[in-house]
Amino acid sequence: MNRYVFFSTVVIAHIVVVVSCSNGLTQSYTGKSEAHRETDSVIQVIKGVNLVPMTDNRVIKDQSVVIKNNEIIEIGPSQSIKIPKNARVVEGENGYLLPGLADMHIHLRDDWPIPQLNLYLVNGITTVRSLWANEPILGTAYEVKWRNEISRGHRVGPRIFTSGPIIDGTAILPSRKTSYIKSTAIYRFFANELVLKPFFRNVFLYSKDNAKQLVSEQKEKTYDFLKVYSHLSEGQFNHIMDAANDLEMYVVGHIPYAVGIDGVLYKGMNEIAHLEEILYNSMGDVQKLCGDLPNDRMTFKCMLDMAQEISDAEIEKNLTQAIQKLRDSDITVCTTLVFDEILEQQSTNPDKYFSRSGIEYVPEKIKETIAAGKSIRQSMFKGYEHLLVRWNKIFKKLLIGLHEAGVRIVLGTDAGGGYLGIIPGFTVLDELEILVNAGLTPFEAISTSTKNAAEVVELMGKANDFGTIEIGKRADFILLHKNPLTDVRNIHDKIGVMAAGVWYSNSSLQKMLKPSL
Repeated sequence: MNRYVFFSTVVIAHIVVVVSCSNGLTQSYTGKSEAHRETDSVIQVIKGVNLVPMTDNRVIKDQSVVIKNNEIIEIGPSQSIKIPKNARVVEGENGYLLPGLADMHIHLRDDWPIPQLNLYLVNGITTVRSLWANEPILGTAYEVKWRNEISRGHRVGPRIFTSGPIIDGTAILPSRKTSYIKSTAIYRFFANELVLKPFFRNVFLYSKDNAKQLVSEQKEKTYDFLKVYSHLSEGQFNHIMDAANDLEMYVVGHIPYAVGIDGVLYKGMNEIAHLEEILYNSMGDVQKLCGDLPNDRMTFKCMLDMAQEISDAEIEKNLTQAIQKLRDSDITVCTTLVFDEILEQQSTNPDKYFSRSGIEYVPEKIKETIAAGKSIRQSMFKGYEHLLVRWNKIFKKLLIGLHEAGVRIVLGTDAGGGYLGIIPGFTVLDELEILVNAGLTPFEAISTSTKNAAEVVELMGKANDFGTIEIGKRADFILLHKNPLTDVRNIHDKIGVMAAGVWYSNSSLQKMLKPSL
C-alpha cells in the first residue's frame, strides 16, 4: 500500500473513532443527584455507630459524627452530641463506621454495561486512582472530565485521581538505543501521533527535550501524576525522572526492563505499580538479557524462560536483597495481587474465575475472549501456566517481607482495563482477603486502602483529607453491620455508603447495578 494512502486511512479512521467515542462517552449518571441537592450546606449526623477510625487498631463504641457539606466537623459520644434542629440524621443502627476505601491502581473505561464508577461506590470505594488516561488526539480525557464533574457534584462516583497516557519507549523502532534520537521529525510524527498513539494510547519518547515537553504537557493538562512503562531505555527513563523532579510530578510505574530496581531507586521513582514487578526483576539478569528486546511479547518471553531456569530458593534470595534496597528508599509498592490470582484462574481453572462475585457485570465480549483463552495475558502465559501457580505463592511471601521491612504498601487491583476481566469494586474486597490470607491483620490490610492511600495522595501533592475518621477529613464512609477488624469479609455486609458527604443507603446502591439507570 502506498505510504501516503496508509497514513491518510489511519487519520480518517482515528477521526471516526474520536467522534464515535465523544458521542457516546459517558454512561454513568451526569445530572446533579437528589442526594447532593439535599445535602448542600446542610448539617448531617450519622448517629449511634461504633467508630473504626483507622488512626489506630481500635473501635470506639456509641459515637456520632457530624458533617457539614462534605467535611467532618464533630465526633463524640452519641449522648453528648447536640443535633441541630434541621440536621439530616442517618441512623447508625449500632453499625461500624469505616473510612471509605481506595483502589490505587485502576483503569477506567466508558464502555461497561454498568458504569464502573457505580461498581466502585456500591462496594464502598470512595477514592480511585486511574493509571492510564484515554486521551483523544483532540479534546480532554474522560478521566479528567469525570474527575472534575464528580468534584463539582455533577456526577455520581468516587473521587478520581488520574495519570495521563502512559509514557513508554519506542519499541516499534529498529533499535531503541539510537533510533529514538536519530529518527526524522516527520517519521516521529507519523509513527507516534498517527499510528501508535491513536491505538495504543501511550506517549512515546525520542529525546531529552521530548521528555521535558511531555512532562510539561501532562502537568498543564492537570493530570495528577505520571505513569511510566516497561520499554523505556535507561536514558529515556532518566530524562523523564529529571523532568518530573523539576516539575514536582509524582511518578508511578513498572520497573523498565532496561533500568532495573537499582535504576528506578537511584532516580527516585515514587512508586512501583505492581508487586509482581519486583519478582520479575528477581529472575536473574533481566536487565542485561531481556532489556533491549524490541517488543513486550519478546521481552516477557525472555523473562519467562529465565524463570524456568531459576529455583525458588534463588528467587527468594534475590527478593530478600530487593526488599532491603526498597526498605532503604522511600518508595511505595502497590499490591495488585488479585490480578495475579485472577490470571491464574483464567489460565488454569476458568470455572473458578466465572464464579467470582460481580462477574455478571463484566462485558460479554470480555468474558467470551477469556473463555476462549485469547486475552492478551492468557496468550502471553501460554505454555507457562505453571509459573502462575508457583509465583502466587512467592508473591505472598514477598508481601509479608515488604510489610515487615516497613515499606509503604497501598492496595490496588488493576481493575477495569482492557481484556483482563478484573471487576471494578468487587476485587477491592477480594484484594483485602488476599492480604489477610497472606498474613496481614485486618487492620493492616484495611490500612493499605485507607490511611496508606491518603499518605500517597499527599505525596502526590494533594490533600491528605481521607482514609481516617477525624475532624477536618472528608465525609467518606462505609457503614457496616459487623466489625471489619475481626473479619475483612464483613465489609461485604453494608448498611450504606457516604461519598463526599452524600449518603447512599444500601437499597439506593443496589439500584446503581441496574443497567437502565
